[in-house]
Amino acid sequence: MASVEGADPAGAADPAGAADPAEAADPAGAADPAEGADPAGAAGAAGLQGGAPAVFRDAVSADREAVLEFWPHPERLDRRFAAAAEGSETFVVAVGPGAAVVVGAAGVRWGGGCDDTARPMLYGVEVRPDLRGRGVGSAMIRHVAQLVADRGFAEFSLEVEVGNAGAIRLYRRLGFVTVGPHRHVWRSGNATGSTDVLIMHGRAATVRATPLS
Repeated sequence: MASVEGADPAGAADPAGAADPAEAADPAGAADPAEGADPAGAAGAAGLQGGAPAVFRDAVSADREAVLEFWPHPERLDRRFAAAAEGSETFVVAVGPGAAVVVGAAGVRWGGGCDDTARPMLYGVEVRPDLRGRGVGSAMIRHVAQLVADRGFAEFSLEVEVGNAGAIRLYRRLGFVTVGPHRHVWRSGNATGSTDVLIMHGRAATVRATPLS
């Protein structure tokens, strides 16, 4: 079955769950191809330079320019800030030591995805290129799992492009299971397109507790 996303197909391209046309390509749902290769270290901590962990907090408008440095999509980013302001999603950032440097971002849509409104949707997982492969993305997903659990949801979903083998491996390692294929149709302004994705579900408790190796 195909679904049509509005201006922010995020899941689509943002596989992570997402649905922004751009997302479509970055399914985040999962995410970030970079995450696919993100072997995250020990559970819960995302190692940065010097072994210091990243910490996570809600994004604020002052983070905009820092996020644009590794995710240069200003219109889509502004939509995410607007959605967070109205409460339909939570937009989080990962910051380095001293909370001075934004090194990653991820979102969770509380209204779910295009074909699944019962579960919150993870999308738009992005990590600064020079810090990929250090567990930042995996740790952000675990942080989102905690947010999901705190809101009383047992599960959340994501979409990932069928060809994004690295991201699929990451999600499976974190405990997500494939529900089935999906054709994600998006439009943004005058542009339209579609992306073949997999819908995956994860139990918040399992994702939070999965040891990362």
